[in-house]
Amino acid sequence: MLQKLNAEETLEYLIGVVKANLGELYGELPAGCNRHFIHGEKTAYVECLEIVQLWNKAAERGLEGALEEQYPI
Repeated sequence: MLQKLNAEETLEYLIGVVKANLGELYGELPAGCNRHFIHGEKTAYVECLEIVQLWNKAAERGLEGALEEQYPI
């Protein structure tokens, strides 16, 4: 079980998890996977990161600029 985190630690953890999941989705996809679902998943993750960009320390944590350029949807 994860330990309790403060708000800043939680956002840092969330950023890491979402970026890791996006990295997997932009890798080679298995044959027969549902590409529409994958597209929706990518969109949802990028939208989450865009919301986290509102955090005043987001740029310090690597969330700056247009995320859709880093993660094209």
